[in-house]
Amino acid sequence: MPRLKVEKDEPVSYAAAVWGRELLRWRSETGMTQTRLAADVPCNQSVVSQLERGLAIPTHRIARRFDDVLGTGGVLERSLEYVQAEVDAFHPNWFQRYVRLEAKALTLHGWHAFELPGLLQTEAYMREQFTLWGHPPKRVNELVEARLARQELLFGEDPLRLTFALDESVLRRQVGDVPVMINQLRYLLKMSERPNVTVQFVPLGQRLLTTLNSTVTLLGMPDGQTWFYTEGLDLGRITNDRSQVPGHVARYDLVRASALSVQESRDMIRRAIGELVNMNLTFDLSEINVFKSSYSGGDAGCVGTSRDLLPAGIAPVVDTTLGDRSPVLPFSTAAFASFVAAVKAGDPAFAYGERYVTP
Repeated sequence: MPRLKVEKDEPVSYAAAVWGRELLRWRSETGMTQTRLAADVPCNQSVVSQLERGLAIPTHRIARRFDDVLGTGGVLERSLEYVQAEVDAFHPNWFQRYVRLEAKALTLHGWHAFELPGLLQTEAYMREQFTLWGHPPKRVNELVEARLARQELLFGEDPLRLTFALDESVLRRQVGDVPVMINQLRYLLKMSERPNVTVQFVPLGQRLLTTLNSTVTLLGMPDGQTWFYTEGLDLGRITNDRSQVPGHVARYDLVRASALSVQESRDMIRRAIGELVNMNLTFDLSEINVFKSSYSGGDAGCVGTSRDLLPAGIAPVVDTTLGDRSPVLPFSTAAFASFVAAVKAGDPAFAYGERYVTP
C-alpha cells in the first residue's frame, strides 16, 4: 500500500491538521497512548503520530479502524470528505471531474505510450516527473499528495480493477537517476502481481493493429456506463457519449491485442531492471560496506558483496583482495538470489549462463 508521506514537520494541509487534532482528542478521551492505539488498529506508532500532527493524508481504511477502536461512531471516516476536498483541489480544474469518476469506478483500462501511469508510480518517480514538468517545490508537494491519495483505490476490500497496456518505451525513458528508475520498475513488477492489477507491454518491434497517440483511460462504472478520458499538456477531455465511446474502446482493444502476455510483460520488466543494474551504475567502494562471502578463501581471491544497496535492488559482487581497486559486478538482487540458490542446491545449470543472469 502507498506509504504515508512526511515531507517536512508541518501539516500537509489545513484540513489534515484539523482531522489530526480530532483524532488526538478522541484518543486522549479514551486514555490510550499512541502505542496502544497503533497496536489495536494495527499500524506503526509513527503513523498515529504523523496523522495527529497533520503530517500525512489519512486513508478511509485507517480512519475506519480508528473509529472502530476509539468508538467514535464513524466521525473520523465521515470527516475525511473535508480532507479529500482539499486534496482534490490540488488537481487542475479540468482533471477534478475525472478524479471524482475514477473514485467511483469498478474498472479502469488504460493506454500509456510516453510515461508510466500515475496509479503505478512511486513517490520518487512522481516527484521527478512533476519537477520535470516545471512545477515549483510547493506545487510538486501538492501534486504528489494528491496522486498518492488516488493510489488508495488499488487497495482495500474492494479495490479498483486496473488493466494497463503500456508501450515498451516507458521502461526505457529514464525519469530521475538510475536508483529512482530501478525502484520504480521493481514497484511496477510488484504491483503487476496483485490480483486486481494487469500490466501488459507492447514491444517496440511489434507491428500495431492501430495507433493511439495520446493517453486513453476507460472507466467502467457501477451503472454499466463507460467513460472515456484523454488528456494533453494542460487540458483533458472526458465523455460517456454512446456515439463516441464504443469507437475508442475498439481502438484500445486493438492496441492491447498487440501486447505481450502478462508473464511476458513481467519478464520484460525484469530484463529492464537487469539492464539498468548492470550497465548504468558506477560505484565508489570506499563508500559502501563490503563483507566476505562464506565461500571466499584460497589463492583464487575472496568474493565480497554489500547489503548497503539492497533498497535499490542491487547486490554488488567484488574481489575483496583487491580492495577499492576491485571491479564491481552489480547484480540485481533477484539475479543474485537465483545464483545463490542454485549454488546451495548443487545445481550445475548455473554454469551455463542466462538462466541465472536474468532476474
